[in-house]
Amino acid sequence: MNIPVFIFFGFLDAGKTNFIQELLEGDDFVENMRTLVIVCEEGISPYQKEKFVSEDIFLEYIEDRDDFNAKNLDWLQKKHRAEQILIEYNGMWDKETLANGLPAMWNVVQQAAIFESKTFISYNKNMRQLVYEKLNTADMIFFNRSTRDGFDMEEYHKIVRAANNRALIIYEYEDGTVEQDNIPDPPPYDLDAEIVKIRDDDFAFFLRDLIDSPEIYDGKVLEFKGRALCTEEGNEDLENFAIGRHVMTCCVEDISFQPIICEYAPGCISRLKPDQHGDWFVVRGKMTFQESPIYDDIGPILVVSYIRPAKAADPELATF
Repeated sequence: MNIPVFIFFGFLDAGKTNFIQELLEGDDFVENMRTLVIVCEEGISPYQKEKFVSEDIFLEYIEDRDDFNAKNLDWLQKKHRAEQILIEYNGMWDKETLANGLPAMWNVVQQAAIFESKTFISYNKNMRQLVYEKLNTADMIFFNRSTRDGFDMEEYHKIVRAANNRALIIYEYEDGTVEQDNIPDPPPYDLDAEIVKIRDDDFAFFLRDLIDSPEIYDGKVLEFKGRALCTEEGNEDLENFAIGRHVMTCCVEDISFQPIICEYAPGCISRLKPDQHGDWFVVRGKMTFQESPIYDDIGPILVVSYIRPAKAADPELATF
């Protein structure tokens, strides 16, 4: 059984414990699942177990880096019969320790990097490698205790995007209000190329940008990887099919399959069969916007000139 794992990065006093505490006080996250929290760094504020939403939430502490290993972690999971794992990772431990320590059946579904806004710039200047390691794989980056006066969001944005062009960036201000970073970013692929190649880890960005700015994709020749959606039994010559990916917007509850509707260009030799539903393919074609019974109005349709079988995307789950 795959065990979903949520990892929280950050330096001491960044607010990791408070962030996790709030999650565990709400039923939306726990959802009656036996939850194990592995604490690798005791913060200034201790956990308040009496406020947890369930009695099936268990705390285990690992202080020695050598104890963060697959055998020990697997034993802790089995000890509590945990159905999901949260890891408050030590801010001074490297990613290699994390990668080597997780049991094979543990599936990392979300990573969050939490920083104290007032110290982030200094940490980035003096411990850049450790900061970069926390940023570059995070799905969400959360800046605590931000101030509105004299706060240069652009500076934080540039540092984050130099390490990670997909993560959701959120600022929490001292008055408790929260703001999402909506500074626009250029696409992480060359839109002026003869063939615009969408990498596996840029697929979620591509989908969002296609919806927000369809005009810049109209007429572009695109190439990307996805899973086939072709389920019409008995139809051996499907004129319409879809290629898409499972996408996670912000958390595991938001995972859904997001397809791009396709049709074959004249002369396209390869044709999908119904029994290839769910298989991985690379497709290349011209993006058009057409009226279609699939849409209530005009929508995006990729006119495919080339299609071939492919290995699964890496990562399989597309995230922002």
